[in-house]
Amino acid sequence: MPDDVGKGNVGRGGRPAPAHPSTPLEWVAGTGAFIVELALMGTLAVAAHRLADGGLLGWLAGAVAVVALVSVWATWMAPRSGRRLALAGRLLLGCGLVLLAAGLAHLSGLTTWAWWFGGLGLLLTVSGQALEGRSLRT
Repeated sequence: MPDDVGKGNVGRGGRPAPAHPSTPLEWVAGTGAFIVELALMGTLAVAAHRLADGGLLGWLAGAVAVVALVSVWATWMAPRSGRRLALAGRLLLGCGLVLLAAGLAHLSGLTTWAWWFGGLGLLLTVSGQALEGRSLRT
């Protein structure tokens, strides 16, 4: 483990520690991406519940879907993960998860929500990941 871990400049695995947003645009993009992450969990849970025809099986399906999503996100997308993907991988995985949840929502009958969530979710996921830790000042 590098000597700089815990001193604010190096994270786990020797990678640079995640930077905090430094501009208003970075704060807005980061907040939007976080809201998408929360909506992603809710959308996936509701879609799984509806696709399993509700009841106890629906609740179980929703819970399993959320646990799987959180596991994937924590392993490869979280800023402090030791296995965090590079930007291109995070964009691909993040957009894939949004499209998966939107598709399942559409199949479960939540058509309008699926289109809104899919469109805005992709936009905010891309902007949040792409702007994370980058200074836009010239």
